Amino acid sequence: MQVTVGAMLGSGFGLVWFALTVWLAQNWYGTVVRWQLSNLLCLKDTFPIGPDVLKWERSQTLDRKQA
Repeated sequence: MQVTVGAMLGSGFGLVWFALTVWLAQNWYGTVVRWQLSNLLCLKDTFPIGPDVLKWERSQTLDRKQA
C-alpha cells in the first residue's frame, strides 16, 4: 500500500513539475534569454532557426569547414 501511494504521489508531483517547466519555458524563456546573466551563461533562443536545430547546426559546421 505504501509503495502504491508513493508511486501515485511521485507521479502526481512529476506531472505538476513537468507542466510548470513547460509553462515557464513557453511564457518566460524569451524574456530570460535576453538577460545579461543569460548571455554570460550562453543561453540562446533557437526558435528562429526552426524545428530542426540539429540539421541547422550541422549545416553551419560543414559550411565553416569548407570555407
